[in-house]
Amino acid sequence: MKQDQRYAFRRATRVLAALAAVALIPVVSPAAAAENDELSVESYVLPVGAKIPSLKELQKPAVREKLARDSKAANPLVAPQEMVGAAGRFLPKAPESSARPPATAKTSAKAASLYPDPPRTVSREECKEELDSHLFYAKSRFAMCGGIQMLQTWLQKGKPVGQTAFTAWVIGTIPDPKDRAVQFDYYYTDFLDDGENLSESLRVESSLKMTTLISPNAKKRQTGSPPPSRTFDALRSTPRTYMHDVVFDAGQGEGLDDLVTMVYEPSVKVTFPLAWPGKDDVERVTFAGMNWDAAGYLPNSDVSDPAKRGGAAFAYIAELPYSMKAGAPEKAVADHLNQVHTKPGETYPKLANKNVPGFDTDHRLHRLFRDMTRRNKNRSEAKKVCVAVWGEDYATNDPAGPRECDEYPFASTYEGAAQPASEPGARANNWSAKALAAGDNSAAGTILGEFYDKNRIIEGNDANGEEVDAFIVKISS
Repeated sequence: MKQDQRYAFRRATRVLAALAAVALIPVVSPAAAAENDELSVESYVLPVGAKIPSLKELQKPAVREKLARDSKAANPLVAPQEMVGAAGRFLPKAPESSARPPATAKTSAKAASLYPDPPRTVSREECKEELDSHLFYAKSRFAMCGGIQMLQTWLQKGKPVGQTAFTAWVIGTIPDPKDRAVQFDYYYTDFLDDGENLSESLRVESSLKMTTLISPNAKKRQTGSPPPSRTFDALRSTPRTYMHDVVFDAGQGEGLDDLVTMVYEPSVKVTFPLAWPGKDDVERVTFAGMNWDAAGYLPNSDVSDPAKRGGAAFAYIAELPYSMKAGAPEKAVADHLNQVHTKPGETYPKLANKNVPGFDTDHRLHRLFRDMTRRNKNRSEAKKVCVAVWGEDYATNDPAGPRECDEYPFASTYEGAAQPASEPGARANNWSAKALAAGDNSAAGTILGEFYDKNRIIEGNDANGEEVDAFIVKISS
């Protein structure tokens, strides 16, 4: 089509759309428009970072066929692979892991805290960089994001004549450890407008589904909202961030930890103009699961306003970092756990095909807090091994200095040494104990305690044995 013909065609099509919108002429049905002008729109969704074919490339049928295949597989209805508890059981798990930063701990024995505060912010730029080709990005249990690219190909007589595209983002944060508010920021970026299209009549609208899984009768408070319906051109010309906050006050949850669990599913709907028909497209942007608690053993449990007790966390598996690096205060413990993970047959007690949990998302650890009797049994079982292997005086018989009995999985987990006594189906001796330097063991215990507090790790299982929360261990060299 020559340039002047293209201009006249686009102008006529847009006039038709505008007149139909204000009912000055009869509305042209999508079927009639397609029959008369053979106009249509194909819609696709791609992960952030995936290459969008150019309008020239789209002229090749093979390119469009691949785009359709990639789009079909790009945004499955799944939960993050690392999601835990009721939120993790809400949907099938993603086939691949979320983008995550490396877990790190401070390695200076002089540091005020051996475990740093988890991040509670994530920028748009960081989200874009880290989310590249992933469905989800979990920076911490207090900062996450998701995004998708939405692409529209405008066709005349079955051939692409125009393109529009944009990226939709949702960033979730829990900014204040002393506040129960969960904040979601919505925004649109990376607009593409090429060739013939009706971008000024293409409408983009957010929708949101929130489902309370634990304590469904709890009442939430909300401020702000997802973005309202706007046109593609309006979004592009006046970019802004929309904020939506969700809060459950304490005192409404289940059990001793006052637990509320909710999943959050924001979506984007694209509606095409009547004069250029296409199938309206709805795509989920991300999936978030959150826990609100007021556990008495975690920070912020003793405040004057009972509604503000406790806090919130995203229901992601937290990663406990231990370092084998020279000078790390927990090095001896990290070395022990690395041996447990990579050479379990060399550890005590002996067990054929020993496979100790806690090092990947399929074999998690679950915090044990309230059952002090079971925690003490975990420790006593471990000490029996230390005595049997290193002697009754294992604590003092090493010339290098005093030792303690280090056990893994930790005594403060359901997977500890005495697990079979409470769970008959559990495998006996599927754990390890080792006499090692007392200073390293103490530092590792400090890191573990701070890790529990700063990540709001709550009791791992409920009374029915269902998972509520979980974590894993990451060993670095």
